[in-house]
Amino acid sequence: MAGKRKPDTSTTKATPADTGHSGTLGPLVSRAAGSGHGLDGLLRAEWVLANGLGGFAMGTAAGVPTRRYHAYLIAATSPPVGRVLAWAATADWLVLLPGAAGGVEQRIDLSTFRFSGRSGGVMSPKGTDLLQRFERDPAGVVRWEYTFGPVRVVKELVLAHGANAAVLKWRIRTGGHAARLEIRPLIALRDFHGPLIHHAEHTPPAITAHERRFEASRDGVTLGLDAVSGLFKHDPQWWYNFEYVRDAERGQDCHEDLFNPGSFEVTLPSVPMLSGSDMEHVAEISAWVEAPGGLGAGKGGRVFGLSFNAIAKANADRLKRLAASVQTSLPDAVAQPERERLGSLVAASDLFVVAREPRPDAPALAPGVSIIAGYPWFSDWGRDSMIALPGLLLATRRFDEARAVLLAFATHLKDGLIPNCFDNRTGQPEYNTADASLWFLHAAPQLAAAAADPDIIRGDILDACSSIIHAYRAGTHFGIAVDDDGLIRAGDDSTQLTWMDAKRDGVVFTPRHGKPVELSALWYSGLLEVAQAREIDDPADAAQLRAWAEHAGESFRAKFWDPARSCLFDTLTPVHGRESPSPEFRPNQIFAISQPFSPLDDDRARAVLHAVRDRLLTPMGLRTLDAKDPKFAPRYRGALTDRDRAYHNGTVWPWLIGPYARAMKRLGAPAHDIRTALSPLVESLRAGAAIGQIPEVYDAETSERDPRRADGCMAQAWSVAELLNAYLDSLTA
Repeated sequence: MAGKRKPDTSTTKATPADTGHSGTLGPLVSRAAGSGHGLDGLLRAEWVLANGLGGFAMGTAAGVPTRRYHAYLIAATSPPVGRVLAWAATADWLVLLPGAAGGVEQRIDLSTFRFSGRSGGVMSPKGTDLLQRFERDPAGVVRWEYTFGPVRVVKELVLAHGANAAVLKWRIRTGGHAARLEIRPLIALRDFHGPLIHHAEHTPPAITAHERRFEASRDGVTLGLDAVSGLFKHDPQWWYNFEYVRDAERGQDCHEDLFNPGSFEVTLPSVPMLSGSDMEHVAEISAWVEAPGGLGAGKGGRVFGLSFNAIAKANADRLKRLAASVQTSLPDAVAQPERERLGSLVAASDLFVVAREPRPDAPALAPGVSIIAGYPWFSDWGRDSMIALPGLLLATRRFDEARAVLLAFATHLKDGLIPNCFDNRTGQPEYNTADASLWFLHAAPQLAAAAADPDIIRGDILDACSSIIHAYRAGTHFGIAVDDDGLIRAGDDSTQLTWMDAKRDGVVFTPRHGKPVELSALWYSGLLEVAQAREIDDPADAAQLRAWAEHAGESFRAKFWDPARSCLFDTLTPVHGRESPSPEFRPNQIFAISQPFSPLDDDRARAVLHAVRDRLLTPMGLRTLDAKDPKFAPRYRGALTDRDRAYHNGTVWPWLIGPYARAMKRLGAPAHDIRTALSPLVESLRAGAAIGQIPEVYDAETSERDPRRADGCMAQAWSVAELLNAYLDSLTA
């Protein structure tokens, strides 16, 4: 192919461009314990921090772990997968020494856990009784404030970017009294999906104790904890029967045992209060994880004495540069509140952009960049990455990283299919998807357009587009092929190849084999988008692509249009050699009017938009099924099987607000009306249960007694990406 781009031999890092300006990240999110949230509200409100490798920290605003994934440091030992829950939590006490409490020691609880008991869960110790507020800084710091009379303790956590490392910091005012801070780290060193249960044959982590630190090793992974001040006392013990209520809600194993190697003790001397001012004591514990192959803290070495302030400042500076790269392009008329909301979305977007290291069985592959589909349980998925790429990387002007993501998936292209996902343990790609490659056909030309640089996709990326197109026309795995009518068919009744992919114990909960409407809509637009990109280098090929698109468009209009309801059929299902249109009303038809090229004229497109608005639109996204359908599930609740049944049968998905907003713009809606549709999700960054993030799903229905609840992954890449892209577009329209 002519005009190939020179290969880039440098290592690509997931780092935003330096604009030289400082942006606005949006306001700090605060939840006061006594301001109407209550303990139950703080227990349901979750936060997440990420390290750019696939590792993360996660927990509740109450500071009480309620999931198997709640921890201070989950390390990615083979970025972005191979994730190990290393440092689960700490049990903390501030001990007021004799003289401060009537001649006897007084222990103040600074932590709380839920343990299983004979008559229900037991909350202990009682740190939540003293919790005043939780805060999440948009630059990536979480903190809890506890008070007891004149005593004030602020506990803060930060993750280092680009390293499996964390720092926990305490800022303490004792009212002038002598005190001692006792910290018992609780560790697991286990696969992040599976709770740890101790038994007689179980070998605890091997502990190497030092004066101010220890290392704990298990199955080749080492966790080190280092106290900047204070001493470590080796006193190993198991803590049993932690209970995770959110896992119990999902019908999963909800109990765990954690190992405590000993305690850190920090002496806080008595300091007389001068002019009513109380001296603030500071204590820090830094943690790092090292894994086989040298991956770990700093991607290769053990580090001691990490500075909380230095990490927090570096994180804030990096995110402000990223925000500035977006905000400086806004018209002057955009008000400060809108700039701050955009800054919050930009900060939220950064959590999903991660490094991808070569697999152990393929060391020749170059390091790259990828996109985590969602926290806590997803890895990087092809479909999710391609859908999220325009919002996470193009809207934020991270063009080199966008190119690296496309190259990473193009490297794994197999018979026209990019990977659906990668196994968390082995990193092996899995290919059971019909639409990920079609989204690739959209993402690649979008990169060239956003960067105003046709060369950025020349070579391997455009070649991958051609390979996808020809493989689909020839037919590939899972029955994926272009049919004689030019439309895409895929799968059978045992497969789940579209984004509506729930399947458990052999049951496909949303069967859509045959010709799902969005596959052919994506195919039509993708052919024309790639044709534009190929026009200069190969006009004959571009003409052929347009001819194939024209054929597909004619068939699309003839077969998918439902004149009785003025909308599109969701699927053409093969039945005894014929195609039977599905009567289900689903949101997948929105993709026929939200892509750069639509097979529908404006009148039909407007009819589709109005039908989707009237039957599926909610403040938090689009429902996945009309409420009048017999299969409609109003709530996303219960065990995993119940949730899978509801997953795409009514449950609201926030990411669908993006294509809905693009369809509104395409058909002439004012920017103000589009922002109005986006506003509830934008405000949920501050006020929602997913603090600073946009979750995977919401209940389909809501009521005063049972409000619509966020669920699934508390932070979902395409939810954030589509909202960011649509909101930015509405501000610059």
